[in-house]
Amino acid sequence: MSLHSCTEDDYNRQFESGRYGEAVRYCEEQADGKLWVSNGEYDSQVNYCPFCGYAAAVQVERFVTGQSSLNQGADASAPSDGKV
Repeated sequence: MSLHSCTEDDYNRQFESGRYGEAVRYCEEQADGKLWVSNGEYDSQVNYCPFCGYAAAVQVERFVTGQSSLNQGADASAPSDGKV
């Protein structure tokens, strides 16, 4: 099994960093199917790679109008409002 890995350099994408530095520098999939983004100092679990759109096999639990909605699997669809 090949684990997903992307950096902003892979897609020639540069995010504006303002005065505090980059929020996201790379994205990596862990062996447990979770997808993580990092700037080298802080990490966050995400459902989709911000560079290429790859979907995590294990999705982050979302809360919609006070109810929990857990999607698991790479074929989980994005929210209907288009926000990820």
